[in-house]
Amino acid sequence: MPSSKGQASTGWAGIIQSISTPIGFFALVVLAIEAILGLIAFTASTQDKALIIRSMIILLFIVTLAVIILAFAKPAIFTPPRKQKRLPSGADDDNALKEGYDIFLSSPMAAFPTDDAYSKERAGMVELIDILRTYCKFERFYYAGLHLASQDDFAGDEALAAKNDFEAIEESTFFVLIYPARLASGALVEAGYALALKKPCVYFVKDIDDLPYMLQHLHGIESVEIYTYKTLNDIKAIIKKAGCSLFHQSEMMD
Repeated sequence: MPSSKGQASTGWAGIIQSISTPIGFFALVVLAIEAILGLIAFTASTQDKALIIRSMIILLFIVTLAVIILAFAKPAIFTPPRKQKRLPSGADDDNALKEGYDIFLSSPMAAFPTDDAYSKERAGMVELIDILRTYCKFERFYYAGLHLASQDDFAGDEALAAKNDFEAIEESTFFVLIYPARLASGALVEAGYALALKKPCVYFVKDIDDLPYMLQHLHGIESVEIYTYKTLNDIKAIIKKAGCSLFHQSEMMD
């Protein structure tokens, strides 16, 4: 059973942590003064008690007046400081402090049978980010494999990784799926989540029949554009030719 000393320590820690604005600290100081005056009044004479009570009333009046004045003059001090959001590790390093993304880039990762196959796909995704930056003028990218050089790097908190991916999709303007083969991949789950959020989507697939049946028939509806390709160079060519219109088309279908 925890000691009373430990409980008191925890209580004070909780009070201190709850102070997130200057006005909160000010209020705590006033309450402390009131408590001290109350203790003094408890042991004081009748005449002194009357003086202390009047002092407490005057102090409360002054505090109330000060709060009203501050509320009009500097309302910002009543607002807790906004914590900077820590973006997941899939964010592009050059833009890690910016909120939200232009593109969420999704492709199979753990579904590849060998590490070499994954590494090759990952290298292609990094190239595509550069192409999208150059020809579509996008700056903020999220690709989960950006900092995972090999499949050995996948070990970790899978639940947290999934949470980060879903949050990144929510914060992205466009969703891009690269689907090179029929693979049981989490990329398909990401595609479904982007659809549920009505994000404008662009799919690049080697064979449209490799997609689940429902995804095969989304072309031209639900803000989805589907393109087939044989090699990574085909995707690059499509992006270079279409530029930003590649994404504006899918956005206008919404």
